[in-house]
Amino acid sequence: VDEGFCDCTGMEMAMPYEDFGRMIRAHVRTCTGLTVGVGLGPTKTLAKSAQWAGKEWPQFGGVLALTPGNPGRTEKLLSRQPVGELWGVGSRLEKRLQLLGVTTALDLARASP
Repeated sequence: VDEGFCDCTGMEMAMPYEDFGRMIRAHVRTCTGLTVGVGLGPTKTLAKSAQWAGKEWPQFGGVLALTPGNPGRTEKLLSRQPVGELWGVGSRLEKRLQLLGVTTALDLARASP
């Protein structure tokens, strides 16, 4: 299994999302010996971006939650994430986007369809 997705709607009522992510990370490590990254977000794409950042920047410890309650965090991450690191953007599409001046995930999010 390379990745998995789950609907965590309502989880914030029981515990903070990042605590839940750390719990998942620890459980997988205990059961399999594998180190995994956990990204949480309101969409699969944002969850994948959160997982990318959690792996890319050590200060997150492999777990990052992008929540609607913290839009600044999402914007900051997307402004630093190269567009080619977005889920579904391959190297060919990345080159085409860069020719249009789209170099970050935030550039793409703000681009006109």
